Amino acid sequence: MLVDNMSHSEIRKELIDDFFESIISKKNGLDKKYKHFTLKNKEKDKETIAGLHYYFTKRRNNWLVIVYVQDKSLTYGYICVRPTSYGEICYVISCNELLEKDYLPSKMVIHEYTPHFFDRYKERMNIDFQRKSYEHYFMYNNYGEIYENEQKGGNYSFVKTAHGYSLGYSSLNEKYYKYNTFITASMLGKNQCKEYSDSEIEYVVIRDFMEIHNKRNP
Repeated sequence: MLVDNMSHSEIRKELIDDFFESIISKKNGLDKKYKHFTLKNKEKDKETIAGLHYYFTKRRNNWLVIVYVQDKSLTYGYICVRPTSYGEICYVISCNELLEKDYLPSKMVIHEYTPHFFDRYKERMNIDFQRKSYEHYFMYNNYGEIYENEQKGGNYSFVKTAHGYSLGYSSLNEKYYKYNTFITASMLGKNQCKEYSDSEIEYVVIRDFMEIHNKRNP
């Protein structure tokens, strides 16, 4: 069971053990359940959400499995949700490359999304969520492009998604990413970055936003 004060390596081990003991076995049943979606799907580029499923494991962890359909294939989002007094912490389990399908323990990484992150997502998206904000985020923003930039001995990282940018840090040795805040594309401040190419703007955003965030959250 996930608890406070666990180290990154302890969280990673707990989630990977949970995944292989309880969650990956659900995939075969979901493949059969949603087979008709792949047979009738004709849109190659559009990704649609076929279903959401919650599972409670023997390790007493709650998992959300999201089923996506694109072209003629199914892909899955695996998210462990841990309620706290501050809000939900969500852990996404994936391989080194988010779209890689070969789940091996040595390649798997953890992406942690904090309660503060979801507070900012809800605030900055300005949506009256009829469902939980973390469900909305992972349904419509998960599996974007990951970027990293080494700054001051640490790694700033972010995921570029459909609605904006998830900002945080990466600990590559521990195979662990942690996202603390969310900004929309309109918050990029491109006028302040006009001397940079489009491919460099994101790194400027990471540097500026995370340095400001560090000062506010020592």
